[in-house]
Amino acid sequence: MRSLRAVLVAALLGAPLLAAESDRFHPPFVAYDADGGLVRDTGQPVNSARSCASCHDTTFIRSHDLHARKGVEVDCLACHAPAPLPTLRSAFDAQGRLPTAQITLQTPSNAQCLACHGSGGGPHPLMLPDRYLDPNPATGRHPEHLSRDSGTIYSAGSRLSSRLNLVTKDDLDQPWDLHAARLVSCVDCHYSPNKPGRQRQSRQAPAHLTRDPRQLSTAAYLRRPDHGLASAACVECHDPSKGHAFLPYPQRHFEQLDCRACHVPTLHAPVLRQEDRALPDAFGRPRREWRNLEGADDDPLNTRLVRAFQPLLASVSGADGSSRIRPVNVVTERAWHGADGREVDYALVRQASAGGASAGDVEAIRTRLLALGVQAPALKVRTRIVPIVHGVQEGKAVLRGCLDCHSAGGRLDTPIALGSLADPADAALVAPGAGTHLYLPGLGRQLWSTRLGSAVFLLTALGVLAHAFWRWRTQSLRGHLEHGASTRVYLYSAYERFWHWTMAASTLGLVLTGLEIHFTGTFSVLGFGLAVSLHNAMAVLLLGNAALSLFYHLSTGGIRQFIPPDENLRGALLAQARYYLQGIFTGAAHPVPKTVGRKMNPMQQLTYLALLNILLPFQIISGILIWGAERWPAYSAAIGGLGVVTPLHNLGSWLFMSFTLGHIYLTTTGHTLTSNLQAMVDGWDQIAVAPAGEPVQEDSHGGR
Repeated sequence: MRSLRAVLVAALLGAPLLAAESDRFHPPFVAYDADGGLVRDTGQPVNSARSCASCHDTTFIRSHDLHARKGVEVDCLACHAPAPLPTLRSAFDAQGRLPTAQITLQTPSNAQCLACHGSGGGPHPLMLPDRYLDPNPATGRHPEHLSRDSGTIYSAGSRLSSRLNLVTKDDLDQPWDLHAARLVSCVDCHYSPNKPGRQRQSRQAPAHLTRDPRQLSTAAYLRRPDHGLASAACVECHDPSKGHAFLPYPQRHFEQLDCRACHVPTLHAPVLRQEDRALPDAFGRPRREWRNLEGADDDPLNTRLVRAFQPLLASVSGADGSSRIRPVNVVTERAWHGADGREVDYALVRQASAGGASAGDVEAIRTRLLALGVQAPALKVRTRIVPIVHGVQEGKAVLRGCLDCHSAGGRLDTPIALGSLADPADAALVAPGAGTHLYLPGLGRQLWSTRLGSAVFLLTALGVLAHAFWRWRTQSLRGHLEHGASTRVYLYSAYERFWHWTMAASTLGLVLTGLEIHFTGTFSVLGFGLAVSLHNAMAVLLLGNAALSLFYHLSTGGIRQFIPPDENLRGALLAQARYYLQGIFTGAAHPVPKTVGRKMNPMQQLTYLALLNILLPFQIISGILIWGAERWPAYSAAIGGLGVVTPLHNLGSWLFMSFTLGHIYLTTTGHTLTSNLQAMVDGWDQIAVAPAGEPVQEDSHGGR
């Protein structure tokens, strides 16, 4: 028992020691300084280029280093050593090697990444350091450009508990970044592309392979790790099809939207709008304009008021090469450049500015830069787009409402301001939905289709009003003229009436929901999402009803009711037109009396032929292309995409509304104002009686 107790005590006491030693894995190596001498003898800092080359292919690493490609020199130890390696002689063995116990090399930690790329940290209350505003003396740019340029802070801490002076702070009880709060480290998303287990499928791999097992061995990877730092796409960890059941057309959204378009709705750290490195201020700092930071430049940073910033949504290419709508900031920069095209070292600019410069000192600074050896110094202004990839939120902080984007004044209809030094030609970069070529229901309205369609509808309405007014004015001329005997006849079968009212209801539903979709934000009765769902349901109802009606009319021969007479069609149309334009006001007899064999006059027959054979199929096909855009995008894209199909569908809707208005009005031209309507309710109608006392009979083509 004593021996078992001793083992347990030893294990418990040894556990912390094992945990503390768990990162001491690197084999011993000979440490050299920058001049090639042994650090054991010189006491100089370890030089990674000389010390690491014996095991790692440093030439390959440098040629595949993302930092080097961007012109930034980063020492291996800056990322892989949490603390400087020892230089005391006692730390080395007789061969000048550092033993494993003295080597604290590791995968880069969040703290090491954030030391250069942004503010953040653990769950402790956040304060922005004073160096947040201090530039790098050489470049004039602050190393924390990720936070300043994009307004994102990679921290697990709550914005509510931070030391920043945030507007509506009491409502911000969420972490600065959800991934940081869930213990996701920087290297989990920004990793070596050839790391075993995380290698991406080669573009040249056969199409039938979903995974290529031929990957680097660990030994080969450690020899040549690719430091190109791939940026993981959201879908590498998340399945967007889960958790988005509320979203209409989810696949369409996933294809066109970056996840952060909804999951990074606002930012609450100071966001840069403009940086002028050409004219330093009195403190030797670049002059800056902020998007959401108030107060004087000499006020303590953490006491200045920070307002929420809503990033611009624009279509830009991401790290995976795909072009999607993403949240971005737009930063304007001005700096001095030499004859070689490179930016002049900021230390020289500060020296030339002599402790502060004003707008009128440009030529003086140029002269001093020439004196300091800068060849042909020139001012250059550029505006750059900064993608926002951190600051991810969840729950109530995420955009979920359709009108957040699909409405006037929504996220895709709200610009942001350029810096005061920006070229006016760059205004397109900050326009709403910059770079997008998508048709968004409720926002991307093509005015030509609305203007043309509404003009047709307005002319129809004016014609109806004028015609109705003149009928009212001339009713005394008609008196109580009788045009022969008439009798009530069962004219419309139960199915004909059912088909008619079902078509009327579905058409009315499509019109009302279509108007809300098209003019969303202008008025809202159902809400955008429900309006879309009901619109699709009404379309299915109309399509099914039309198919059954076609079958019925073909099988019963009722289709002949829609076919105009073969003989003297032109004369019949002219007679009908004269009746509507003249005879109806004087009480003249109808040129084509309604009969059991002919329920419609030639003008109605031609109108229905055009409606059922041209306009209705056009609306059905264009509607299916819109509905199927996420399922079969190639079909709508083949004729120009939704930007072409949707306006045409909208125009067809206006034509349908114009027909419906005219159709409703013409129901008032029967024996009484409501007789035609009543006939379509109970099936009975008044028709003319032949001299022998029998209802007038005609064949289905209208011949007597």
